[in-house]
This record gives sequence, structure tokens and C-alpha cells, in this order.
Amino acid sequence: MTRPDTGALPVSVVYRSRGSLLLCGEADQVRAALPLVPARLKTLAVVRGAPSSEHAGPVQAVPGTLVQLRGHLGCFRATAAGPRGPLDLAPLSPNGDGLFDLVLDLYEQPMIDSEVPPPGYVRTRGSSAGLEARLERLARQVGTFNKPRYFSYDERLCAHDRQGVPGCRACLDLCPADAIHTEAGAIAIDPYLCRGCGTCTLACPTGAIRYARPTPRVTLDAIAEALGPARGEPQDRTAARPPLLLHAGDLEALGVPAGIPRLAVPTVGAVGIELWLAALALGASRVLLLSSGLLTPTTARVIEQQIDLARRLLRALGEAPERIRLVTRPQDLDWGGLSNPWPPVPASRLAAAKGKRQLLAEALGHLRSYLADGQAEPGLEAGAPFGGIRIDAGHCTLCHACVGLCPTGALRNRAGALAFAEGDCVQCGLCINACPERALATEPRIDVQALVSRAQCTLKDASELFSCIRCGAPVGPRSLVERSMARVRGLPMFQGEALSLLTMCMNCRQKASIGLVGHAGADRTTQAQYVDLPTSN
Repeated sequence: MTRPDTGALPVSVVYRSRGSLLLCGEADQVRAALPLVPARLKTLAVVRGAPSSEHAGPVQAVPGTLVQLRGHLGCFRATAAGPRGPLDLAPLSPNGDGLFDLVLDLYEQPMIDSEVPPPGYVRTRGSSAGLEARLERLARQVGTFNKPRYFSYDERLCAHDRQGVPGCRACLDLCPADAIHTEAGAIAIDPYLCRGCGTCTLACPTGAIRYARPTPRVTLDAIAEALGPARGEPQDRTAARPPLLLHAGDLEALGVPAGIPRLAVPTVGAVGIELWLAALALGASRVLLLSSGLLTPTTARVIEQQIDLARRLLRALGEAPERIRLVTRPQDLDWGGLSNPWPPVPASRLAAAKGKRQLLAEALGHLRSYLADGQAEPGLEAGAPFGGIRIDAGHCTLCHACVGLCPTGALRNRAGALAFAEGDCVQCGLCINACPERALATEPRIDVQALVSRAQCTLKDASELFSCIRCGAPVGPRSLVERSMARVRGLPMFQGEALSLLTMCMNCRQKASIGLVGHAGADRTTQAQYVDLPTSN
């Protein structure tokens, strides 16, 4: 499992490929492909539909069908089924260690169907087009290769699973490379499969997953530097401010005018909603995300969803939502700036923010100071990272199970009361799934005032809590204790002092039960027994 980011994790990932190729497909596909395999590759062919006596000349070939394939460049593992049952491919590896370095998958239904396949794996989906070029590309992947470790992960901030209670699944459901899975109830990220698209960092509501290099703080400083002179406050507040262009790759021949503030990023997915709004607060009139055309469908969809959230935030402030947009054809764009009703925020104020949500709150707070007060905007889809909590106070027993699992501290035990700070809530659902009374529900919405102030409100007051008559510890809601006493008052075992057991906490109740049993002596009808409080009407 990936450890929390301590600064000691390696900055790069190393692949070692010795040139062993696993080739799989139908018999006719394999026959067509084998003559094109570069001689420097050591090949094992798993041939479906071939007689067991067929061989492939100098290439080792076995009849069978792959049933499982996993791994990456230099470390693929495969299992197969032969004509007579399971086929162990490990002893047939040209490397002698059971591993394969490269895979050419000729099946019409590929063994690995992720949007972004692992390095060292090439699939054809049954087509023979460009087969020679694909094999040459595989042949170039022999040797030792390094790539950056793109992500940083802090399990302490993760809202996926706590104490076996399920919560957020944003990164799991969205990774185009299938590099994220669960391991012992926690998120685990395979750095060898991760291709650095940034989709998980965009979707992660708490900032538990973030881009490693550059870090959000470094990117924030780079944004301020890119805006440069544009951050100077003009005497005329109606003067146009330039936009900020965020791009990955070369800008040549794209028609971007000179003088437009720009920042090159590893991928447009490396910069999320909190940094877009920070850029506006720092003095940009617009934030333009230049799509390279190489985004996976999932990454492009997540970027559009995040842009929609950012626009909703701007709309809640009474500002033009078009200040943030994804650009696919820069040559057709009007590069004129807009006037900003707000002055640039001091960069040091944003740099002091700790974490994703606090940076968002600081940027929003600055904009809100010069715009509308901010209105709540309902209608967000379930799973959006902003919103409140609805409570059925009649069923809540103030057990505070939700407080213990909340990853952001949005739910708090305030002197026995259940307090809530909507500005910290990421709508992960952990509290909903943890509540034994099913008394909580998420309420996706945007409330800029709540996001900026991060103020607490009381969901259920402690005055409704019944305190133990002996030690003062909370027992449960007063209404629940009173209902319980009314229901058992006529039972023989709860006559006399025994009825007072329901007004005690568990510890005091157990001690009092022992005393009552001893006092009753032979009168077994008055012996008190431990009875759980009912949890519903």
C-alpha cells in the first residue's frame, strides 16, 4: 500500500526491460505477426486455435488462450488455458524468472482494456493495420527507463474508507490507467501504472492525492510569477486585465499572442479548481486551460465537471462564469482581457493556506469581498464535493460515530452537541454510512458564505442529551431515555431502584446492577438485568 507522503518517497520510477515478448492471438494473426517481430526480441507466442503439433520456427509457441494478464513494462505476469487445462507460462519466460517485459495482444477483445494501457503493452483489437510499426515501438522499449513519480498520497486525508466504513470513490472510479485500487480498505496507487494524467488529483475532494512535482504550492508561486506586472493594481479598476493560459506542451503555431501570461504545466489535470480560482484572485481576468488533444475521454470529462463547479462558484458570487474555460482551438479565441472588480490578493495570503479546501476558501473569500455576498446554489449532482448535511434529530442519539470518521473535521463534538462546518464538508458519505440510526443525509449544494467562513452550526443540541445521574456522562437523547422508561415501567424487573438503571451510562449501570443483585438476595424477581436502550420507536 502506498504510504503517506513523508518526503522520502522516490522521485522517479524505474523500468527494466530485457526484451522478452509475450505475443498472443488467433493462429492466423500470430502467423502474420511473427515474420514482423524484430530479431532482438525473445518471443513466446500463445496461439489460440492452433494444433498442438504446430510450431513457429525459431519462435517458441504453445497452443492456448490467455485468461489473465497484469503488470507493466518489465514485469508482466500471465496465465493461460491450454487444450488440456491450465497452462503455466512462467517456466516458458525467456527471462527465466516467470516475467515478460513486453506484450503484443492481438485479440479482438484485449486482455487489458483501460483507457491508458500500461507501458510495454500494445493491443491491436484484432486489426493488422500498423502491426510492423507497433512491433518496432515495442522493440525500442528494451533497456532501463525512468519516469517521474507523478503523485503524492497522504492516507491521513483520504475519505475513501475508515474503520471498514465505505466513503469516497472518486479516484477509483475515474483513473484512466486503472492504477488505483483498494488494499485492506485503503487506497493504493501503483506508480508503475500511473501515467500522470492528473485525473485523480482533480477529483480528490480533500487533497489526499496531489500532483507531486510541481506541488500545488510551487504551482501557486509560478502562477503569481507568470502574471507578473499584470498583478499591479491600475488606478482605473475598469481597466482590462489579461487572461492566464495554462498549457501542456509547445505553443508554437497555435496562434497565442505574445504577451499573454502563460504557465506550462505537466498536464492540464495537474492544476485544479482551487488553483484556477487562486489565479483569478491573483489578478488574472480569465483562466484558460489549453487542451492538447491528447486527453483521455475520462480526463476531459472530469476537467469539464470541475470547470462546471468553478463556474457555479462564480455564478453564486454574481460573476461571469466564462472566466474559466477549456480551450481547444486557441487560434479562434478572443484573447482580450476583462476588468476585475477585485484587486490582486497578496500572494503570501494564498501561500499560507494549508490544503486544497483552505486555498479554495481563501481565493473565494477574496473575490467575495468585492463581489456579491454569495447565494446558495442547489442542484449539484450527488458526489459533488460541496454541500451540507441534513439530520433527523429525532433519531440521532448523539453517539458521535460520524465525528470519529469525518476525515476533514466538518463534523465535531462540541460539548456533547453535534456541530457541523459546511465549508469543510466534502460530501464523502462516511458519516452517512457510519450512522447507526441512519439519521444523516448529504445535501449537495454551493453556499459561498459557508465555504468562505467555515463557520460551525449545531445539528443537534447537547441540551437534548440526558446525562448519567451518577457521573454526568452522556447517556442518549432525553426523549429516547424517557420513552424507554415509559415502556418498561410496568415490567417486574424494573420496579423500584431498578428503573433508575436507564438513567445511567453503561459503566454506572453495570456497577449498579451488581449492587441491586446483591441487595435483592433471594428475591430473584427484583434482580435487575442489563437491558440495552432501544434505538427506535
